[in-house]
Amino acid sequence: MVLYTQNRGVIMKHIHPIIKLITVTILATYVTYLLGITNYLTAGILAMISIQKTKLLSFTIAGKRTILVLASLIVSSILFILLGYNFLAYSIFIILVVISSFQFNLQEGTIPSVVVVTHLFVLGEYSTVFILETGTMYFISIGIALLFNLFYPSESNNALDKYRKMLDSTIIEHLIYLKSKIETQDVTCAFTHTLEKRIESILERINQITGDLIMKNHQDILRYSSMRSKQFDILKNICTQSDKLRSEYPQTGIISSYLDELSNKIGTKDLATGKLEEIDILLEQFKDQKLPITRDEFEHRAILYYIILEIRQFLILKIEYHNYSNNTL
Repeated sequence: MVLYTQNRGVIMKHIHPIIKLITVTILATYVTYLLGITNYLTAGILAMISIQKTKLLSFTIAGKRTILVLASLIVSSILFILLGYNFLAYSIFIILVVISSFQFNLQEGTIPSVVVVTHLFVLGEYSTVFILETGTMYFISIGIALLFNLFYPSESNNALDKYRKMLDSTIIEHLIYLKSKIETQDVTCAFTHTLEKRIESILERINQITGDLIMKNHQDILRYSSMRSKQFDILKNICTQSDKLRSEYPQTGIISSYLDELSNKIGTKDLATGKLEEIDILLEQFKDQKLPITRDEFEHRAILYYIILEIRQFLILKIEYHNYSNNTL
């Protein structure tokens, strides 16, 4: 029962790619079959490999494949006419297409090109009609895949706003967790790892949505998600270093209180500038304090100073995001 539930969960998670792959494969195969194209089964395979993670990526890779496929049809036809339909001509073609695909960054088109040219090789004789038929089969399969992928429903801008808020709430949770961790002297970062998986999942969904909405500019949400990802990495470092803090030192309480206040200042507005001024004042206060006497005090002060600098960088990332956005308006 547990295994069934897990498998069902995996299927539902990938339900949209599954629907796309099955539909375009069957549709391309059936359409080319009805048109009387000889190698109609190949059309389904070409359509299947044309479905990519995002719509934008599908169009990009389809363009690369088309360039290499057309070039392969021309080059292979010339080779077969000059050298005959033999293994030598076929081997030369394979060498040329593989080297060219890497030379011109068209690796995605290698397999479709070899498949298409193999049909010509198996025919064993030059036929303009067969070449045109093969080209038609290719464009039908690619066209069906791209059109289906283009009009397949995808999440909207409202979903991007939802994931933006989820990023913010994850950062807030991490700040609250760090405050609690420092106060309770917890020596693990288990919850940080849980939040990291959540962050990765959110970022993956944002990249998926922005890749599907190919007619719109989503640079802002991409910069925002990148900024939050970098901030999360900083909080991870703080979590690791906070293992060495001791609650008996008053400076520890100052850091804990600051993290608590900072958790209430996470959002889309520029609330980081004011908090940066506070952290700079805190840095000056630390510098004005008496030098530590014992080794333990020295190490503790060094860790606190490092954490403050990390928090400062955390705030600077948010400020830089706002500065860039304002300059591009």
